[in-house]
Amino acid sequence: MRLTKVLLTILVIFGINLPSFAQSDDNLIVTPEQPVQGENIQIKYRPVEGLKTSKQVNGVIYLYNNYRWTAGDLQLKRENGVWISTYPLPKDCGFFALKFEGDSLSDVGSGGSYARFVYEADGQKAQGAYIGWGLIRSQGMVISSRDIQQKVFQIRQRISGLIRK
Repeated sequence: MRLTKVLLTILVIFGINLPSFAQSDDNLIVTPEQPVQGENIQIKYRPVEGLKTSKQVNGVIYLYNNYRWTAGDLQLKRENGVWISTYPLPKDCGFFALKFEGDSLSDVGSGGSYARFVYEADGQKAQGAYIGWGLIRSQGMVISSRDIQQKVFQIRQRISGLIRK
């Protein structure tokens, strides 16, 4: 009984604070602020210092879609020093994370990473949103695709900054 109360308290505190960890980073703007399943998102990425001089920046989006990880390439175009892309979210997507790569560096964000919850049309977090966030942070995550597993592992392990290729 006591253990149940402690665990419930921890879950409530974690649940209240989780959105602030998952939604913030100065180098990334995702529009709309609450991405909706089945709709387009616009991604604006302002490169970190090590990527500002790269001639080309490539982006990858990792989607927790229908309780499975998938990945897609972002078609980025540079406008006034900002890399911009539009991406259609799948209708069953609950969570996504982004990674940007230049000539010799990869940027996966700092703090809470470049990760976002996805919402249903009624404004509620989509099914799988918290699971996706938890999996990307967990040490024992298993993903079917070896490439996605390796890249998500890098995001999880280097969540607080840049990684050299």
